[in-house]
This record gives sequence, C-alpha cells and structure tokens, in this order.
Amino acid sequence: MIALLLVSLVAAAYGDITGSNPAQGSCICVGFTDVNVRDAGCGNVIGSANPPQCFKSTGRKQNCDLSGANYDFFEVEYGGRGGWMAGTFLDMGDDSRCNTGGTGACANTERVLRSEWGARPPSYNIGALPNKPVGMAFVHHTVTAACTTKDACMAQMRSIQNFHMDGNGWPDVGYNWLVGEDGRAYEGRGWDKIGAHTLGYNDVGVAVSVIGDYTGRVPNAAAQAAVQNTFDCAIQQGILQANHELFGHRDAGCTACPGDSLYPLIQTWPQYSFRDIPNFCRKDEHDYD
Repeated sequence: MIALLLVSLVAAAYGDITGSNPAQGSCICVGFTDVNVRDAGCGNVIGSANPPQCFKSTGRKQNCDLSGANYDFFEVEYGGRGGWMAGTFLDMGDDSRCNTGGTGACANTERVLRSEWGARPPSYNIGALPNKPVGMAFVHHTVTAACTTKDACMAQMRSIQNFHMDGNGWPDVGYNWLVGEDGRAYEGRGWDKIGAHTLGYNDVGVAVSVIGDYTGRVPNAAAQAAVQNTFDCAIQQGILQANHELFGHRDAGCTACPGDSLYPLIQTWPQYSFRDIPNFCRKDEHDYD
C-alpha cells in the first residue's frame, strides 16, 4: 500500500500523458531526469532529456511493449529531427515554454536573431549537424573590440560575419552563437548547422564565442552568464548533451583562443573537460588568432 501511494504521489508530481493525444505543435515537457529519447517508439536510444526541457509535439503517438512493459510513446521535435519519449515521464506544458523565448535556460538570456542584427544570407547551403545531441562544446573569443550595448554588439556581429565570409571565404559566420558584454546572445549559424569554428570538431560539437579579446582580462559577469546560459539552452533544445564536455578552442587547435584570461576561467566551470583530445592545426581554420 505504501509503495502504491509513493508511485501515485510521484505521478501526480511529475505528470503522465499516457492515454492522451497531444495536438501537433503542443508543448510536451520532461518530468524526470535522464529520460531516454529514441528514434522510434521502443526504438534505439539517440539521446536523453532532463527538466526543464520542453519540446513541440509532432502529433504522432505509438503504443508498444518495451522490456515487458507497455508504453505510449510520443514524438517531439528533437535536435532538428523527431525523437520519441515514453508518456510515463512527460507532462503537458504551457505553450510559452516551447516558444523562442521559452522558460528555463532559453529565457535566462535575451537572444538576438539573425534577422534583428542584419545578417547576410549564407553564400551556399550549410549542412545540418548529423547526429544530435552532440557531446562537445567549445568556447572562443573573437579578438575584436568588445561591446557593451546591443547596437555595438550588432555592429560587431556584422563585421565578424563579413570577415568570415569575405576574408576567410566561409559561407557564413563560423560560430553557432556569440555573446557580448551586454549580456545578450547573438545568433550566428544557429544550433542546427555544421560550424566553421573548431577544426576536426565542427560536425560533432557546437561553439559559443565571446565578442572581444580576452587575452589580458576576463569578460564581465554578464557575458560569462550568457555563455553558460546559451549552452544550457542548447541542452534544452536537444542540440547538446546534458553531460557534454566543455573545451576551449586551444584544446583542439594551435591557437591562443579563447584568450589567456578566459581560458583558465572556463576551466573552473563544471562541464570543462581536462581530457586530452586530438589537436588539429591548420592556418585557414583559425578564427582570428
């Protein structure tokens, strides 16, 4: 009786959408930690999700038996493709939790999209990250002037994109996202694109670059928080694994990036990995330094 009561209390606290039929576009949220995401109902595990992650429903549902138990699986938009999770571990969320701003990490930092900062269109189509969520995240700096206002940061974004496209010959700005010392995050290529940020890891990792040169000083607290919130938002959107490894650009290439002051700072962050990884060196893949 006590065990049944505990199960009932857990279900009431976290929700269970088994037996429901969410409409396409409705918001489904994760109620438990490390919920498996599969390529089909009862299929292969392709990732995991954790609170406060929420995803838009595709409207598809499948009932099947897994390890002797019967589940309703629901498909959601996950990492640029569909992912299936068991309804036992899910709950319905308010639509605002699945909007661009959302809640949780994606709402903690204001995001400035390409259309707002005046991005040029890519010179050719850039492929999507092939396997999401990825397990590696890289921190960079741009070695340009820093910016502490939205207007100044948007001007830097246009300048950096021009340098990457016209100077380096890349189809677009190389980073997935950038942050300024105004505390905002600026959309680069976006999450679901192969980057041009870290040679050897562009298709297995994502990068956030801090606008400015952090050789002799660390970025301010607003920028530091924006970097961490931006990576957390990638987790929330199913792009980056919750247990990902964080690196500085210099861990993977012959470069001083992300700067002699910023690099030791990120080594104090919980996700930083001291694991040695293959280091690639090629001049045309360095960002600025």
